[in-house]
Amino acid sequence: MRFVSFVKAMLSDVTKLLTSREGVLRFFQVSLYRNSFYLMLNRGVNMIFGFVFWLIVARYYSPTEVGLVSALAAAGALIAAFSLFGFDVSLVRFLPAEQNKQHMLNSCLTITSLASIVLTLIFIAGLDLWSPALAFMRHSIPLLLTFIFDIIPLFLKFAGSSAII
Repeated sequence: MRFVSFVKAMLSDVTKLLTSREGVLRFFQVSLYRNSFYLMLNRGVNMIFGFVFWLIVARYYSPTEVGLVSALAAAGALIAAFSLFGFDVSLVRFLPAEQNKQHMLNSCLTITSLASIVLTLIFIAGLDLWSPALAFMRHSIPLLLTFIFDIIPLFLKFAGSSAII
């Protein structure tokens, strides 16, 4: 019961804060709230664009092609998540106290970029083992290079949505 009353009181306070111009301005003066809002907005916009993208793809391509692209997207997302090594979360914790913030960010981005390339190459080398249907990628150098270098922006998207940026 205390939890329910706490939630009601919190929602009441938030409603009062966000329904007045002064309250909104006060809300955005706190960097934690402002940055949290931007992260949530980023996530929402990405979800909307992703939804629209898959609607268009499903409309114009065959189910087999959609499945292959979906499998590639899932593999890329998995590689990107593994290549982060937890830096996205640890930077939130350790970056504010770091004296040389730029050096720390550059080191983390360099390590994760190299890791994403290495993990992508391992994925491509083992395609026959874990996804024979995607083995067609090996026969097209432009497709391989596109996949390899699309993983880096993908991990940056994960990192950005996890509060590095």
